[in-house]
Amino acid sequence: MTNNVDDAKHFTEKYFSFLVEEFGFDKPNERWVSYEFHIEYFKGNIEIDIAIEADGTAIPWVTLTDHSKPSELDMTLTVSNYFGIESLEENVTIRNIHSARNERYNPKVTRFVKEYKSDNYEQVHKDLDADYETWGKSELETILQESAEIIKRHKQILSGDLSAFPNREQPKEIQMDIYEHGANGPKKIKQQRFKSVRDLFSFIKGNWDNKK
Repeated sequence: MTNNVDDAKHFTEKYFSFLVEEFGFDKPNERWVSYEFHIEYFKGNIEIDIAIEADGTAIPWVTLTDHSKPSELDMTLTVSNYFGIESLEENVTIRNIHSARNERYNPKVTRFVKEYKSDNYEQVHKDLDADYETWGKSELETILQESAEIIKRHKQILSGDLSAFPNREQPKEIQMDIYEHGANGPKKIKQQRFKSVRDLFSFIKGNWDNKK
């Protein structure tokens, strides 16, 4: 749909090469995870990951994973050794990009999904491509540039000192909306509460087994 993978490679090299040149990280690995494209920097147990969706429908996300720590879901349904770089500080530029995309881009994606099998599909497809060329490419670069600067301001995280990341407040229960799929699309039928991640997974597995 777009050239965002090539653009992501270019901007990552432009803004994240300091990880290799100044902090001794290995040269980055590139890999696909389904439709996601990842550029990964490793040094010891620390991984910095830059990821995008290859169809251009989401802005990039930059994360740190500490592989010396257990990897398990907590009550916020977040992997315990996985941290979003944006959470290190309140960044007005990044926040404004998220807000602008929610207002401008998300309605276009909704229309794209709705028109997938209609005669208007080709035009909607072009609208998404045009959005990327007009705004999306610049947003991609800005997010990566700002994320790199955040890391530089908190460079202790690259040595495994993760105390700068905010503590995740753990709820006592996990609340999840339950939907059923009908002819007119998904419909919320109830809200379910779970006292642990294990209870949630048991519920999901039970519903999956019942549908086999």
